[in-house]
Amino acid sequence: MDFQKNDILGLLNLGVKDRVQDLRQSIDPSGSGVSSLLEKDSEGRLKFWEVETCFTCPIVGMCLTVSEQKRILKKTDFPTKKASLYEIHEALVVCGDSDNKASRRIDALLERKFMKTAAPLFALDDNAFMDHFKTAFESGDYLETLWAAAVNPKLPLESKRKVFGEIHMTMHFGGEERRKMKQKVHRLNAVIEKMTQEMRAGRDHRRELQRRNDETARELLRLKHENESLKIENRKMKEALQDQRRRSEIAELERKKRELEDSLSLVTDAYADARAQLHDLNEKREQLSVELKLQKKMTDQVREEAGKVIGHVIALSQCAGNDGCECDESCPAFDLCRKRILIVGGISRMESIYREFIENSGGTFDYHDGYVKRGVKPLEERMKRADMVLCPVNCNSHAACAVVKRLGKKHKKNVHMLHNYSLSTVSQVIRDATVYGEESAAGTFGF
Repeated sequence: MDFQKNDILGLLNLGVKDRVQDLRQSIDPSGSGVSSLLEKDSEGRLKFWEVETCFTCPIVGMCLTVSEQKRILKKTDFPTKKASLYEIHEALVVCGDSDNKASRRIDALLERKFMKTAAPLFALDDNAFMDHFKTAFESGDYLETLWAAAVNPKLPLESKRKVFGEIHMTMHFGGEERRKMKQKVHRLNAVIEKMTQEMRAGRDHRRELQRRNDETARELLRLKHENESLKIENRKMKEALQDQRRRSEIAELERKKRELEDSLSLVTDAYADARAQLHDLNEKREQLSVELKLQKKMTDQVREEAGKVIGHVIALSQCAGNDGCECDESCPAFDLCRKRILIVGGISRMESIYREFIENSGGTFDYHDGYVKRGVKPLEERMKRADMVLCPVNCNSHAACAVVKRLGKKHKKNVHMLHNYSLSTVSQVIRDATVYGEESAAGTFGF
């Protein structure tokens, strides 16, 4: 049956051991809580109200915290706010004599706290359990072992007695330590009282010092006012001096600013000129790059064409003997052996190739670069002496080509206007002229 509020309050008012039995009888008249210990299944554990009476007090006092004890009693309407710690402890110990609402709550709470860690202890034999208890007791971490010893029905009574004895003596030792602690507290209280008296004397002394400090503070305040006045006067003088210096610095900064602006203007102009020069150089670089590509293309073309006509050059070079020309009408260079060939324009670096080809073929080579800005007289003199005039149109200006045509008509020279400057084109025109003969009409132009 559950605790009733009046029963608990009655027990607390009596506070004597001989009334505990009366409360037990009122809670559990049948005595089933005591006899259930003998009837408990050996494979289970004992409930809180089934353990030996000697374990009830240490389990409540050591395995449950004060807050846990108060929380359990609140469910039974026990006035925990007005009760002392001993009254709370005593009420819970009494509850352990029978199966009731409070004892079931205590049992459930202890199982939640200790069963998980204490479960392996139930499987230990007597010696192993006691060895574990000694180790746990020495380390101070023995609460779950205490609870396991109390609720383990298989643990011998002698072993439980030893466990209780150790716990009981620890509680006595704790009381002795508490007594000594109280003595120490009493001595400390005497020291505190002495220190309190000294503090009172010190407080009086501090008040006197405070009074003197106040007087000093008032004097200090007066001196501060004087100091502030002096500071204001000093600040005014500094401001006047700083104004004078500032005006001088501003004038100097203005002068430096003008100099920097002039320098910046010069730098800006120089930068603009440099950008313009850079732009011109970039354009020249692009132009030179295009010309370089063109020159490379021309060089490759010259090399290719030189290989094509090398056989013809060798054949033509064989017609000339060491002691003079011995050509006859069957020689491919028969007519070339007696002719002066003039090439106008073309690529300047091709001059040596033209010369080698014509001279090795038994002819006389003459060359003009095609530039007529300095006058046409040198070109005209060369055309007068020439028997054949070759003019590549792709490497001459329109003015140079017009001058060559005009002079060809004027001096009745056969002028061949070539589509390009290649050696194969030059050799083809010369070969055709020597094999088939030039046209009889003066000033005609062959292509």
